[in-house]
Amino acid sequence: MPKTDKPTRRPTKSRDESDIKYILARIDGGLNISVQQLCIAREVGPTKVYADVNAGRLFIRKNGTRTYIEPDVARAYLAGEPMPRDAKGDSLSASSEHRVARVREYQKRRSGAERAK
Repeated sequence: MPKTDKPTRRPTKSRDESDIKYILARIDGGLNISVQQLCIAREVGPTKVYADVNAGRLFIRKNGTRTYIEPDVARAYLAGEPMPRDAKGDSLSASSEHRVARVREYQKRRSGAERAK
C-alpha cells in the first residue's frame, strides 16, 4: 500500500504572512474576527488585547461562549484610530459603561435595604 502524504496542519498561533492576509480579507469583507485572529494580525498576545478591552481602546462582543470583534472595530484598532461610534454618537464601549452603572445602582439599593433592617 503506497504511503500518502497528508497535509500538515498549520499551527493556530502562527504569524505567517498568508494568515495575516486572510484575516485582513475577512475584515475587509465585513466578517467578524476572533481575539486570536486579532492577536495574529496585530502581532501581540491575548493579554495585550484584553488589557486594551479593559482600558476602553477595544470593544469585543460575546455570543454564548464565542468572543468576537466586529470588522469596523478591528479595522480601527489595527490602524491605531479611536474606536468607532454608533448611530447615537456614543462610543461602542458605552454599553459596558451602562452595565457598570446599573450594577452600582443595584449595590446602592441593596446596601440601603440592608441598613433599613
